[in-house]
Amino acid sequence: LTAKEAKAAGIKLFSRNKVIKVKDPKKSASLMCMQCEDAACVRACPLGVIHVENGIVRVNEEDCIGCGTCAMVCPVGAINVHDVQDPETGRSQPIALKCDLCYDKETQACIAGCKFKALSIVSWEEYRAANPSKE
Repeated sequence: LTAKEAKAAGIKLFSRNKVIKVKDPKKSASLMCMQCEDAACVRACPLGVIHVENGIVRVNEEDCIGCGTCAMVCPVGAINVHDVQDPETGRSQPIALKCDLCYDKETQACIAGCKFKALSIVSWEEYRAANPSKE
């Protein structure tokens, strides 16, 4: 389901990243999940619905009760709890939402939506190879 299709169907979308504005109006920073190796949210979730799959921290949204424990322990503030409405039942349920690198999509939404083509995903090894002076 694309963003346009969701909007046409009346499904409310929630951003899984935050953009932080700074004093200079021409600058901003993206706040997103860092996909921690030893993720505090995984350890803190009382129901165990947050797990790491192929290096990506994922929330099993169907089983999340929206308690917010994960959001409280996230060191970068990348998890938000939103009331999400089930399109089939109409029932609203609080759910923890975070970036999961669009694990089920061919292209990440943030990369596809960046009009400046300024975003990409690279591995730590790729980053270090391209920036040897940063070690």
